[in-house]
Amino acid sequence: MTTGRGLVEQEEKRSYGAVFLFAIGVLVACMVWALWQDSFSRHLWKKYKTDFYRLAIDKYDKDHAAERARLDKDPEYVKLRDELAAVRQSLESGEAKAELDRLQARKDELDIEYMEADQDVRIVKGEVEEAWYWLEHAQHHGGTGAEEHKKLEETQKRTADYIARVDKVTAEIAEVEAAMDKVRSRETELVEKMRPFEKETEAIATKMEGVSLNIFGRRVAAVPTIDQVVLVGFERNNFENWVDRVERCQNCHVAIDRPGFEEEQNPLKTHPDRNYYLGKHEVRRFGCTPCHGGQGASINAVELAHGKVAFWEDPLLNVHDKLDAKCLTCHASVQNVAGAENAARGEWLFQEMGCHGCHLTNGFEDLEKVGPSLTRIAAKVSPEWLVSWIENPQGFRPRTRMPNYMFKREEAVSLAAYLLHSSEKNAKAWIAGQVEPPGVNSADTALVEKGKELTRSLGCTGCHGFAPEEFASQVAIGKDTAPNLSRIAEKTDARWIYPWIRNPRLFSEHPRMPSLRLTEEEAAAITSYLLTLRQGPSPEPDEALRKTLASADTVKAGEKLMRKYGCFGCHTVTGMEAESRIGVELSSFGGKHFEELYFGDRLDIPPTWDDWTINKILTPRTYATERIEQVMPQFGFDPADARALTIFLASRTEHVINPKYKPDHERELTLKRGRELVARYNCQGCHSFDGKEGAIRRYFTDNIEYAPPILVGEGTKVQAEWFFDFIMKPVKLRPWLDLRMPTFPLSDEDATAIIDYFQALDGYQFGPVILEAGGAGAGPATLETVSQLPQGSYDCFACHAKGTVTPTSQYHVAKTPLTPEKARAWLGGHVAPPGSTAQAQPANSVTN
Repeated sequence: MTTGRGLVEQEEKRSYGAVFLFAIGVLVACMVWALWQDSFSRHLWKKYKTDFYRLAIDKYDKDHAAERARLDKDPEYVKLRDELAAVRQSLESGEAKAELDRLQARKDELDIEYMEADQDVRIVKGEVEEAWYWLEHAQHHGGTGAEEHKKLEETQKRTADYIARVDKVTAEIAEVEAAMDKVRSRETELVEKMRPFEKETEAIATKMEGVSLNIFGRRVAAVPTIDQVVLVGFERNNFENWVDRVERCQNCHVAIDRPGFEEEQNPLKTHPDRNYYLGKHEVRRFGCTPCHGGQGASINAVELAHGKVAFWEDPLLNVHDKLDAKCLTCHASVQNVAGAENAARGEWLFQEMGCHGCHLTNGFEDLEKVGPSLTRIAAKVSPEWLVSWIENPQGFRPRTRMPNYMFKREEAVSLAAYLLHSSEKNAKAWIAGQVEPPGVNSADTALVEKGKELTRSLGCTGCHGFAPEEFASQVAIGKDTAPNLSRIAEKTDARWIYPWIRNPRLFSEHPRMPSLRLTEEEAAAITSYLLTLRQGPSPEPDEALRKTLASADTVKAGEKLMRKYGCFGCHTVTGMEAESRIGVELSSFGGKHFEELYFGDRLDIPPTWDDWTINKILTPRTYATERIEQVMPQFGFDPADARALTIFLASRTEHVINPKYKPDHERELTLKRGRELVARYNCQGCHSFDGKEGAIRRYFTDNIEYAPPILVGEGTKVQAEWFFDFIMKPVKLRPWLDLRMPTFPLSDEDATAIIDYFQALDGYQFGPVILEAGGAGAGPATLETVSQLPQGSYDCFACHAKGTVTPTSQYHVAKTPLTPEKARAWLGGHVAPPGSTAQAQPANSVTN
């Protein structure tokens, strides 16, 4: 029987070495696995950073060697380098060194003297404080203080002596240092001369320090550490709170903001066009995901970082052109924003093709209808033509922006019946107020030719084409800005054309068509010419059709169809003023998941948002089924335009960015509103500005000086008050031009918006100023004194108004901004500089 003591002895003799060895092995294996996971497997960013550091070290070594080789071939640099080497050799072993050693020894002696003298000053200042104490003590305790006062004066005298000694030593040290600097002056001079040459090598060295460590003279990759950018209060969450966004993309894309790695593969590649994109969107301020999407805070896997995981709403955008849509997240508009051309095109199409008429969309709620008013359509066209047009607009005008609803004949008749019925009262009232157009004769060859010439000379070709397939400009590929008039005589007659071209506002309250202020003779000639433009006969009266159109049942059916198809989204229609948009709201359409979209029976279309959307635009009723009807018309978009619209729609999301991350929002809204107006009235049909050339200028290639003026920089050239007056009531400024600036149907608010737009284009807002000037011995010169200039001087008031006096010139009425600089240059330098007597004035307070 084994005793208890025997069990203990047996246990003590047992070996646990194998267990300990196994445990150590497991711990070592776990440590190796953890290190592997942390360095390579789990944190791939470390590998990317290390790979980049090694790549950068190799590149910077080569760059440094190449730069040194280039400098070695530069004669001027070699001369400076050799001279510097000789000077330094002298400073180290020649006469200069002996002189420097002597001066340094003397400086060392003076430094000791200075320390001693300075110490004496400190001590004696303490004695002065002590003397003051005893003096005040004696005075406070009934003594005279005479003895103490005498001691204070003696101490203060010693203080002055010690300070004088310090000043003397300091001056001697300065002399010695100046002598040393003089000996070294040539070296300093040469170093400064060489600095511009070595600027690049120093920059390379700085870059090298950022990616490497110097260990025993050998460059090795720096230890990778995690970098992150915090976008404070960047976006609004579902609880209406501003929340931060964390960005760590640069841990893998290490070279994204480093020039010189443009040819590498991702993720070790420099951002394309880095200076433009990152120069305007600094990574440290804006991060990467606002433009590219993805899950910026994730670094453990590529799929996670790129947001390619379930339920992540904003994955990385792989489609390059779709990146443009992200620009509209922060920018109110991207017209003329370099790099956002696709989104800008889509934005333009959405506005000009009238998409907003059916679809409510944030930022486009208040745009004017793109189609003409139909409140008097019965006075404009025949019933037969109207039915044919509704049934197939492209059959009459192939390049019209009017979409095709693919109506059946009876549907077109019903809609025409409602339009004719609803506009009958207004049409009759308008017709009753018209007189027979005087002087119109389409058979008069000379008159017709005169009318044709007028359409060219007055500028009608800036908007309209007059021959088949002729157009001035396009709102979309294959879609004219203004109607082609090659078949106008088939559509209407002189009774409508003549008053329309004389004053469009008498027929339509808000027409796009401006008034050219035509005389009766001019209007008669142009009308005569337009009446010759046809490709076939006008539709013959169809009594059976007209009887059907007059039927109450047909009118009622047309009213129902009108509400179903939403014609009032583009046109003003009597009786439909209170109707709402018939299409779905698109304000957040870009954020929809493809599972929220209805593909109907189209199993051949890939289940993605992009494929659904572009197919919807190209073939709007492609998802209709036997059970689900769709009413969106066929616009006939070119695939490139359809893609641009798709990109624009992708920008319509509920994502809200903090305004502090956005550009000048007020200026962008000003530009957006101005561009909407100049697009509506086709100002760029004649004028070049905002990056676009006037369409009409192609007719003046041989005599470009007769083309309409270029308006680039117009916001800085003219005063707002004059600009406003000119837009509202144009006058002839250039007597050599036959082209006529039209009178547009603008409200005061619209005219002001256009002026603000031109000023915002130039980043400038000019306010009237009073300019005062003075000569030697004379009082300040004012504009009144300009009228007293010597005989033969310029007559400033021939063009510039003075108070209520009308300029004497018949044509050249000007009101250019007179800045102090311009006035000084023009008047010979007699105008006081800014800040002297020039002062800003309230609007309309002065004239120039």
